[in-house]
Amino acid sequence: MDDAASLAWYHRYSVAPVEALAEWGRLAEAARGAVPPRMREHFGLLRWWEPVGLLDSPLSSPGAALACNGLGVELWRASLGDRAANLRRAMECYEAALRVFTERDFPRAWARTQNDLGNAWSNLPTGDPDANLRRAMECYEAALRVFTEGDFPRDWAMTQNNLGIAWRDLPTGDPDANLRRAMECYEAALRVFTERDFPRDWAMTQNNLGIAWRDLPTGDRDANLRRAIECCEAALRVYTERNFPQDFAGTQNNLGAAWWGLPSGDRGANLRRTMACFEAALRVYTEGDFPQYWATAQYNLGNAWSTLPSGDRDANLRRAIECYEAALRVRTEEDLPREHARTAANLRIAREELDRLG
Repeated sequence: MDDAASLAWYHRYSVAPVEALAEWGRLAEAARGAVPPRMREHFGLLRWWEPVGLLDSPLSSPGAALACNGLGVELWRASLGDRAANLRRAMECYEAALRVFTERDFPRAWARTQNDLGNAWSNLPTGDPDANLRRAMECYEAALRVFTEGDFPRDWAMTQNNLGIAWRDLPTGDPDANLRRAMECYEAALRVFTERDFPRDWAMTQNNLGIAWRDLPTGDRDANLRRAIECCEAALRVYTERNFPQDFAGTQNNLGAAWWGLPSGDRGANLRRTMACFEAALRVYTEGDFPQYWATAQYNLGNAWSTLPSGDRDANLRRAIECYEAALRVRTEEDLPREHARTAANLRIAREELDRLG
């Protein structure tokens, strides 16, 4: 997307904002939904809004509020740039829209924007994680005042799913109770999101339910992880690499984590399954388009190679070291200090063992 295209679109927006907004939304969706996703193009489209100055003054119409909300959603979906800055900008967009979309005058638009604002708080990587997630929950619970199962079943189910994610990720309280609350939300959503009627939403919720089973700290660990594997494999019936590449990659990553933790069966075979999942994810998660997801998959793959009990130990460690070194290109001490420290520690352990073998 070049500057000429951006300027031409800006002129169209000045004349016919509703049509131009729809055009921009189609372009953004096409870029991130392409196979492979064109996330650099998607990120470039976000800059088209800079000369519009949406947030320079209070929004004056529902159309402007809709535009603000649409920009916020794409900022939330962006995989490039500063993740925290993108989400803060998204929040500004949602909060500006909510000054137009009031609960009394525009209840459905208000509830959708509350849901979107909750998603931004839920994903914010900076600040107090507990406070962020509790803010997200407040937004989802507000949305559910409008989104009832009877009147807006799909919106209700999506908000239940999102509320489940917040409960799942909450770092305080009883982890088991939090995950049980998350499961209740996902199972409620699945009353609406059936595989036949809403296949993509069904797959999304199955994947999230799988994460909850994987992380559940109580009960039979082996049985929990096998339930997680079932959920992820069910989701992959819909989330094919061709049709939903980003969803496919995320689910493969979660499936790999479940195989990694499985305490029963042949450990070497389980780890080979784990590696196959992470390598599948890396077909979509490239360093250029999804740097942080790519780095996470590289780190996970390095862990699998470093613990593989079969094969040439020297070769396994060298593969692990390659993965950790790759991940550290993104997981820098400045940008991602916690992830950097974890990856650097595992790299050091692998190198020390390789030196002892050597």
